[in-house]
Amino acid sequence: MSKDVSEDDEFFFNEKFSSKFYKVKISTVVPQKESEPEKKEMRQRVEENRKPHIDAAIVRIMKARHNM
Repeated sequence: MSKDVSEDDEFFFNEKFSSKFYKVKISTVVPQKESEPEKKEMRQRVEENRKPHIDAAIVRIMKARHNM
């Protein structure tokens, strides 16, 4: 009985085994390092995506206050 497996070892599947618990291993994802040009490009895309939301928020505030 050791952790090493030899050629003479035999393994069997126990079909009667049942358990209420399931183990799921979730490995962590390590973020990749981005270069400076990639960071600038990402920031620019984020700003472009946020622009309509910012404009809509400004319009809502202006309508609520009834002034420009």
